[in-house]
Amino acid sequence: MKSEAFYKACMSATVAVAWAGSSSPAMAVTPGDTQTVYIRTNFWHSLTAARFVGANSLTWVMVDLGAIEAGTQYRTIGVSLGTGLGSGYNGMDWYTIIGTGLGSGAPGVGSGGFLAGFSDNSGALGQPFETVFPGVDEALLNEAITTGSPLLEGFVSSLMSRPANQLSFGTTSSALSFSNGTDAGTILADFSPVPEPGSAIVCLGALGIGMLCRRRSV
Repeated sequence: MKSEAFYKACMSATVAVAWAGSSSPAMAVTPGDTQTVYIRTNFWHSLTAARFVGANSLTWVMVDLGAIEAGTQYRTIGVSLGTGLGSGYNGMDWYTIIGTGLGSGAPGVGSGGFLAGFSDNSGALGQPFETVFPGVDEALLNEAITTGSPLLEGFVSSLMSRPANQLSFGTTSSALSFSNGTDAGTILADFSPVPEPGSAIVCLGALGIGMLCRRRSV
């Protein structure tokens, strides 16, 4: 009886592995619906304010994430798709996260501590803010991220033409901090639950136990 209960526990763990490792692309949605997005960040330093931007072609939505602490953080947000997107919106093709207020201890970070997600950071590593984002006032942008001023909307719209800042859902991407582009950690967002790093290891171990259980029962 005990071995049967143990076998069921093993099989449950095996199912958990399959669920935790699943990843689905953006699904077509009806404007006005709310799309759930699962986010995991791992920044070296805390942010006082951050914004999530989900985009499709030239339309976008933005969600205020508030403060994000240093270290691995998990968050689930609901993205309303009904405001200002028109009738042809079919889900989000890419996303990015921008933030401000990185701690002064972050290497290479000037006052304000602007952060942005990058799918390709090769052209921004070690570069000053004004080189990576020409024509943008860094101090004013940092303020706009906190207050949500019209300047922020203009900056987000400019990201439509920047593939380097357009992150694929379900893929871990890098984040850079400025004034000089310095590695600031990682970002991952998806439409399926994002497994915790430790849980994947535990589940894989459970999967191995499950396979062992099956061998012993044969």
